[in-house]
Amino acid sequence: MKHKILWIGFGNFAKKIKVAVDARAETDVIYFHPSKEKALERFGEKACWNLDKVLSNAELSSVFITSPNDSHAFYLERCLLAHKHIFIEKPIAGYYSESNQLLDLFKQNNQVLMVGHNKRREVAIRTAKELIETRTIGDVISVYANDSKGIAYQMTQTNWRFQPSRHREGPLITVGIHLIEAVHYLVGRVDSVSSVLKNISGLSAVPDSNATMLHLERGVTAFIEANYNMPSVDVLNIYGTNGIINISDGQMWLRQGRDLNRVPAPSLPVELKPIDTVAEEINEFFNAVESDRNDVETGYKEGLQALAVIEACWRSSEQKRIVEMKEFEQYAI
Repeated sequence: MKHKILWIGFGNFAKKIKVAVDARAETDVIYFHPSKEKALERFGEKACWNLDKVLSNAELSSVFITSPNDSHAFYLERCLLAHKHIFIEKPIAGYYSESNQLLDLFKQNNQVLMVGHNKRREVAIRTAKELIETRTIGDVISVYANDSKGIAYQMTQTNWRFQPSRHREGPLITVGIHLIEAVHYLVGRVDSVSSVLKNISGLSAVPDSNATMLHLERGVTAFIEANYNMPSVDVLNIYGTNGIINISDGQMWLRQGRDLNRVPAPSLPVELKPIDTVAEEINEFFNAVESDRNDVETGYKEGLQALAVIEACWRSSEQKRIVEMKEFEQYAI
């Protein structure tokens, strides 16, 4: 089946997605830029700049939205109204208020809508989910996660991530939202949030550091960090009543059993087979489009729920209070 695709926002990560798209399906891709001059300069004969005109094309089946966060809601609304299949990179919108305004359109949508929350697809996360569900580590007590990158030291004022009006929560919404969605997947929904967002390096105009405590409905606590001011780190630890799962940079170790005479049980490496998470989600998207099924793993509900927690973090930091998730109607959908 041939897919005619409109691509909105074609940056570095979009190029990685495009590799998976090309490998999966026979495609005819055209690229949108609101400036005719820049569109032609970047994409030549594959360029378009009149969004209404291209969306009215009945032959256009799908749209990929990988533009900066603050433009997601605008493009998403236009594509929903045009009844196109949509893949949108996370977050589903730049702000919770924007996604709230789109809720009726989401519910009425009969086309495929996938949000690019691919963190849960990592083989270590999938394996951790199996270990939790089989009670290999007993009851989960707490989770610690840190996914940070020191990009504050390379960021320029022309970067959209530098500007508070476009990137209010800093790394919490670009990276931390992956951790929040993974927590949802692994151990369930959040009950309340306590969060602090700060700018420590002073190298940008947005927060570059955060510390967030999530209290989950099932009694688990999760502490997450996503910073722009430290060397890169990707850590996820899950602590249970009868064991510990340690994940670091895609590698996993499992410790089972309690201490014996104050001597910890050994942590043993877990063999993992690599997974291309982007290819997996793109294959699922096209399978859903071709089979006319709107039942993808990370759809609008998963996207909205992760964004609602981000908003709770922002309110908690600004208002210096614990925020209850019952304040958010979308979180209960």
